[in-house]
Amino acid sequence: MTDVERVKPMDLRLVLDLLAEVELAMARLYEWLATVIEDAEAKELFAQLAREEYGHRDLVAFQQQLVNKSRAVFPPVAVGAPVLREAISAAAVFRQNHPRPTLTQAIGFALRAEGGAAEQHYRTAIVEASPSLAKLVNALGRADDEHGARLRSFAERRGLA
Repeated sequence: MTDVERVKPMDLRLVLDLLAEVELAMARLYEWLATVIEDAEAKELFAQLAREEYGHRDLVAFQQQLVNKSRAVFPPVAVGAPVLREAISAAAVFRQNHPRPTLTQAIGFALRAEGGAAEQHYRTAIVEASPSLAKLVNALGRADDEHGARLRSFAERRGLA
């Protein structure tokens, strides 16, 4: 399947559903990592990231409520749903393949997930289709950047980078 075949216009509500699923998948991943990693500092980092990702999911849920109550007609959003679904399932695959991940594996996966092209792609598509959602989307993007920076800083301090 080519990139063009993977990108199809979707209803904004469905795209927001996928966005909420991504945030929830990341929250659950970080929550799980906080329980399986033995390093105290890493546990706290992952627990904090989990709390923040749950907060992001709540922001998306609030936006979903506003969109659902709105009488406005929202244009379709051009996103690659299969790519987004792959991003959502990546955390489950990581957990299955690494039931007791090393700190290096956990940080590496988290960095890849936070910097994933899928989230960047659909956030850009949402803003293009519905500029009124730019504030939410930009806030989530900044939060991902901040998570990535904290993970990179932790990795560098620990010699994991």
